[in-house]
This record gives sequence, structure tokens and C-alpha cells, in this order.
Amino acid sequence: LVARNSGLRQERAHHIYAGLLTPAALVIDLGAHKGEFSRIIAAEYGCTVLGLEANPQLFNALPKLPKTSFLNLAVHNQDAPVTFHVSENPEASSVFEAVAQATGDLEKVSVRGIKLDTLFKENQIELVDLLKVDIESAEFPMFESASDECLRKITQITVEFHISKSVSDYTPARFWTIARRLKNLGFRAFVMDRDYTDVLFLNMRRIQPRLSERIAMAMHHWVVAPVRHLLHGGKY
Repeated sequence: LVARNSGLRQERAHHIYAGLLTPAALVIDLGAHKGEFSRIIAAEYGCTVLGLEANPQLFNALPKLPKTSFLNLAVHNQDAPVTFHVSENPEASSVFEAVAQATGDLEKVSVRGIKLDTLFKENQIELVDLLKVDIESAEFPMFESASDECLRKITQITVEFHISKSVSDYTPARFWTIARRLKNLGFRAFVMDRDYTDVLFLNMRRIQPRLSERIAMAMHHWVVAPVRHLLHGGKY
């Protein structure tokens, strides 16, 4: 209820601030998979979409969509080829072997790795209205290697974080370190579930919500999210 009053809408398990999405908007889809999210954004909002998919099998099967282009790249923390682990479950394929291996046998392929800063530079991107991120734990090094200048160009970021109890690198503490950094850059975090699989960051320096939306956003930020986090033993 608070999310709806904040102007948030859920698309393919990702909450977004839909009021920003117009035919003039640019959306970047990191982890395009089969193109489902890109298809919805292009069809419902008429946005221009740039999608990235590291899995060569999925990339080659991506559909042709209006105002949409796809690149076979793996967003990571370096501009260099990376070993991409293709799992039996395509949704779990990852640059990290431990993540992909958890769901079946693997095939290893080499894919061009690219930093977020480099992606923006090569495509002459100065403003991103929505960055969607679902890249099987590569979101951690992606955020950590991105410059402040790059992140400031983004108006909203919707992320599926892959927190794992069995892998010590992917922890809630690491998520909150990223969230605090984004807060210092002007973003407000909306943690929409208990497992961090649906998190929205809104750059409050770039948007002008209605008064009713601001009140609901404040309620979520100062009441809902802290209570949820404290109930799970953390500090907001």
C-alpha cells in the first residue's frame, strides 16, 4: 500500500517509479535474460532500451523489439574478458562459478567484461532514466567499481541483489555499504522484500514526486524499511 501511494509499480519482480518513464526516456536492462523486462518497458512506456546479456545462448535468442538494442557483454569491475559460467538453469548463469554451480552443471565461455563507466562512455550516455540490474551477484563489484560521476547520471536503479548465506562475499552488510554510498550521492533506498531481491534506489536530486508520493516515500524510508531491517538483526 505504501509503495503504491509512493508511485511505485512492479514490473517482472522489479519495483520502479513509473512516472519517469516516457517515450523520451532511456532504460538500461542489465541481465536481459530472454528480453521479458525490455519487452514490457518498450511496449508499455515506449522507452528506448539498451539491454545487456552475457549468456551467449540467451543473447542469440533475444527478440527484436522496437527502440531496443542488445549487447553481448558482462557488466563487471574490469574492462577485460571474463569467464562466464553458463548454468543448466539459464537464470543462474554468472561470472561467479559458485553462484552458477549451485543450480547444475556448467559450461565456461569467454565474454567481454565491461565496467559501468565504460558502457556509458562507449554509448555516449549522459542520463539514464532507469537502470535495471539482475546479474547474479556481479551487481556487487559493478557498484563498487562505478565512479560517483557515473552513478549520478542515473535517476533510478532497480536491483535484484543476490544475498547468499553459503557465500561469505554476498552479505547484507555488503549491500548496506553500497546503499550508504548511494545515499551520499542523493539516492533513497526502498527495500521491497526481506531478501533484498527487489530494491529500488531513487535519485531524489533528479525527481519531483507529488506531495502525496513524498509522504508515502518518507513513510517507507523512515518506518517500513528500518523496522524490517531491525527485525532481521541489522542496523539501518
